[in-house]
Amino acid sequence: MCNNQPSVAFGTSPLSDAQNLRNSLEGLNEDHFASILAHAVEQTEKASSASGCNNHDKGPKMFDQDNRTAGLDFDFLQINPDDAKYLLGKGAFTLPPQNCLLEFMKAYQGGDYSIFLVQTILAAASLHASLPILSACGFQQRAEAQAAFCSRAILLYDFQYEKNEITLLYGSTILASITFFQPANKDWQYWLYNAVRLMAKMGLQKR
Repeated sequence: MCNNQPSVAFGTSPLSDAQNLRNSLEGLNEDHFASILAHAVEQTEKASSASGCNNHDKGPKMFDQDNRTAGLDFDFLQINPDDAKYLLGKGAFTLPPQNCLLEFMKAYQGGDYSIFLVQTILAAASLHASLPILSACGFQQRAEAQAAFCSRAILLYDFQYEKNEITLLYGSTILASITFFQPANKDWQYWLYNAVRLMAKMGLQKR
């Protein structure tokens, strides 16, 4: 069923992501959600290119709860300043203190994590990591990196390596968002259904 699904190679030059996405989705109806998404990406990148803005180089800077505006770069938001202030007031940009974030990293470094979930996270993150980082991991293209991480996660799932149902739910939800671009026997619909199935099995919809 999903062997005809497109595999998308993402680049870093202006419009390359949108062009690659459009090329991979040729033949789809213009009303298809993926075609609409590709058009939106293309328009956004055109606007960014015209304004001299490089979204890959922009991003929020680290700040803490005691001084939530310290070091925050609002340029990446591309939204109304009043909206930014509202979101700031609601805590949308609030991160845990740095020492807490470091504890998360220590847990990972100490081996306290699910390899299945990490593989799914890496598959999703490969679309946003810089090409030098992906190259250091042994990949030449984003699509290659995502396909590899995705394949590893699916193998771990198929061999029932992960037993925790909550973790399986998390991983299935992530895979549902990325397997549209990866040709595999288990497509995004499979993972979305699996996430819903696990949620119903645990009775989470009743909470």
